[in-house]
Amino acid sequence: MLVVAVLLAPMCAFAGVLDGTPFNYTGTVEEYLGTAGGMVLAVEGTGDVTVYGLGPMWFWEANSVARPDIGVSVTVTGYTYNDRNIAFSVQYEGLANPFFLRNAETGLPLWSKAQSFMHSQQKHQHHEGQATE
Repeated sequence: MLVVAVLLAPMCAFAGVLDGTPFNYTGTVEEYLGTAGGMVLAVEGTGDVTVYGLGPMWFWEANSVARPDIGVSVTVTGYTYNDRNIAFSVQYEGLANPFFLRNAETGLPLWSKAQSFMHSQQKHQHHEGQATE
């Protein structure tokens, strides 16, 4: 039971993200804030905007997506929650589709253990539902 509590604890931290204010910023990447932290965008008419929640490098690499280089124009969508811009997707020239970072229903990062646990629980419940029908 303790393992379940530990895995679900991060979910509580992100539960309110979807209650934040949606944003859609297009700007030029100025810098990265650590390997998993975020990035600073120069957004015309707004100035510098910091976006967090880009995820660890291994997540990008596992999906065969390169982080955009400094100077590249990107569009980032997400939610402003607790005065932080939390990224949900990133799009830039060269990507056929936006690269999604979070689950649209839960707000959980797609790289998180809690997200994996929630997905396996949903699959388990789906299979149980089929067995009883």
